[in-house]
Amino acid sequence: MKDIIKFSEIDPEIRNLKKGIYKHDWDESVKGCKIFEHELCVYGNILLRGCKIVIPKELRKAALDAAHEGHPGIVAMKGCLRSKVWWPRIDKDVETIVKNCRSCTLVGVPNPPIPMKRRELPVAPWIDVAMDLFGPLLNNDYLLVIVDYYNRYKEVKITKTITSSQIIKMLKEIFIRLGYPISITPDNEKQFVSYEFESFCKECNILLFNTISYWSQQDGEVER
Repeated sequence: MKDIIKFSEIDPEIRNLKKGIYKHDWDESVKGCKIFEHELCVYGNILLRGCKIVIPKELRKAALDAAHEGHPGIVAMKGCLRSKVWWPRIDKDVETIVKNCRSCTLVGVPNPPIPMKRRELPVAPWIDVAMDLFGPLLNNDYLLVIVDYYNRYKEVKITKTITSSQIIKMLKEIFIRLGYPISITPDNEKQFVSYEFESFCKECNILLFNTISYWSQQDGEVER
């Protein structure tokens, strides 16, 4: 309280607020607080807004640090401060300190996934295809599944190994019969993000669109 009294006496902003209360002369720096003039009062040398202490500028960082202890988040921190203290732009100061806190960022709510959007229908068959691996099955086989987004035509290949080389070999057999698609959409399994597989798609002039990690809904047709 001694610090609040001491710094309130020399704080320019609090002086201008007192001047506005007593003389109705609102300085440009505190003009936005004029709407609170009937809530502001002075007790001794301490400025109050209702039952809340108006903290001088020199002590605001200490107040913010005290309320931020334990990294409660923006809403909880605002609620803690609003019940006891006030100063102009207090909410903005709270948001700034939380958004710039690395610990709050790490434990905060993660960014929401990209909103789902209906995939545009290709103009012809075998232009845009999706691909995925299923398995291992009970006999340790894997299934390479390819679905055409135009007519839902499916190709399924059975394999014991799922290396990039083996997948490329199976794709070549399919493409010899059906032709090369313009684009392939697989997930992020290591076989589909390897240099060997990317080089194969580049040589065949096929666009490769890997789905977003941990968001299998993006490739829902072949997943289903």
